[in-house]
Amino acid sequence: MALSISVEVGPVLLVNETGDSAEVAGTLRNAVESASVPGTVVRFDPSVFNGETNEDGEATDIIASSSALVLNSGESVFIDGSDIPGGVTIDSEGVNRMLRQDDPNSTFAIYNLTLRNGNGSVGANGGAILTNAYLSVLRSTVNNCSAANGGGLRINPGAAACVADSIFTGNSATSQGGAISNENGALTVASSTIHGNSAPLGAGVFTRGGPARFTNSTIANNTAAHNLGAASSGSITRSSSTTRP
Repeated sequence: MALSISVEVGPVLLVNETGDSAEVAGTLRNAVESASVPGTVVRFDPSVFNGETNEDGEATDIIASSSALVLNSGESVFIDGSDIPGGVTIDSEGVNRMLRQDDPNSTFAIYNLTLRNGNGSVGANGGAILTNAYLSVLRSTVNNCSAANGGGLRINPGAAACVADSIFTGNSATSQGGAISNENGALTVASSTIHGNSAPLGAGVFTRGGPARFTNSTIANNTAAHNLGAASSGSITRSSSTTRP
């Protein structure tokens, strides 16, 4: 069964600056903070972002992120990197996570991005993304991020996340969910790979209380101290998916 994802389309904001200041028009941070109309789409200017990749296949277009991009007040934002062939990398340089959804009515979607070197800070959750709302991670990579729970992604109670055509690798948690931690939320993983992550419990994915569905996905080669790559105490459904240490 094909995965259908609906994204509300509104005004388009163009990122044509590689800086991180909210005060400078054209930066990613300015675009996200200016997104007041539901369905706002944020795109990247191909004349600024060249779309090249390095020998590891990582995008060479890099935006350094000094703090999380935050969605509040029921905002709906789609960060779309499809105009840049190699994608765009958001690098937190170990300082903080990249994305945070505080308002439970907000909707956040990312496409063709790499989020790397995120840090949920000491004792915090969600090394790259912390969601309390509705999130889609599409054709993106999350790597080398860390947190207490959910080294790459943390889904808080009542929230929902869809991960499709994406890769989570090299992430770590000091407690649960090296790549993804789902705490009484809802998780869907489709056509994705979760490998090379680590945590004491659920090195790849830890899900508790809420439903989790895995379709055409691989969770493998993750390192856990006490169990396999995925751990669950809620409803979990697998279809054409592989789970192993």
